[in-house]
Amino acid sequence: MRYLLILIYGSFLLANNNQILDPSFSFIFETDSIIVGQDSIGSFEGTLYNLSEDEIDLEVARLINFSNTGWSSSICIDAICYNQSIDSISVSIAVGDSTKCGVLAWTDGIGSDYIQLKLIDSHNTNNNMLVNINFLAQYAVSIDNDS
Repeated sequence: MRYLLILIYGSFLLANNNQILDPSFSFIFETDSIIVGQDSIGSFEGTLYNLSEDEIDLEVARLINFSNTGWSSSICIDAICYNQSIDSISVSIAVGDSTKCGVLAWTDGIGSDYIQLKLIDSHNTNNNMLVNINFLAQYAVSIDNDS
């Protein structure tokens, strides 16, 4: 009887773990390291894909913003970049559909800093993802072929 209870409990844990590991969305992006020129604008972009059998509502939350003075960022969904003071955006994605998600960043001077986004399925908060986006602002280097 004792082993039967252990087997049932273990099956329950595996079933719950499968639900947690069954994501409703994916986020695909090329790189999380963005290099921009001094006093410039940089952008990060990826694509959110609905992997579920229903429409999903995702929250895109900026958990960490730049700490460098004069640097700022904006969350972008499709072609809309929201006010820099907005730290959380909700987006609905239809079954089998996708949408662009990114960050537009303004740098002041040179240096490096990062932003952290959290992507959360509003109906199942266990389905979430953290994305750290590193920005490096450096002096522009040019080559003069006439020399």
